[in-house]
Amino acid sequence: MVHWIPNADTVQITREWLIAQRDSLAVRVYSGDVVVPEETTFERFRFRKWPAYRLEGTWKNPTRFIGGPFRTIAFKDRKTNMIFMIDFYVQAIGERKKPFLDQLEIIAHTFELPKTEKN
Repeated sequence: MVHWIPNADTVQITREWLIAQRDSLAVRVYSGDVVVPEETTFERFRFRKWPAYRLEGTWKNPTRFIGGPFRTIAFKDRKTNMIFMIDFYVQAIGERKKPFLDQLEIIAHTFELPKTEKN
């Protein structure tokens, strides 16, 4: 999933903010999944040309009794004044999930902003 937040000039991307954003989206998109904070890490890294943050850990759905690993990449694009979140997760019962997450992250690195006359 790719989500964007306009007018992001006053938003500071922190671990708590990113967890809250993902949880808020998951209520609408992923049927109520939530991040398990004590099983989740937050780190800075470089995503393509942007300084970015990676949230990596476990999600669970309290009503469906399911869960698994996820990663969320978030970065602020100064030209558009938007925060972009790229979120991906795996639900593969009985399978090793890390290879799938790694493949999804490779796909996430193909993300590009739309070309406009300004850029």
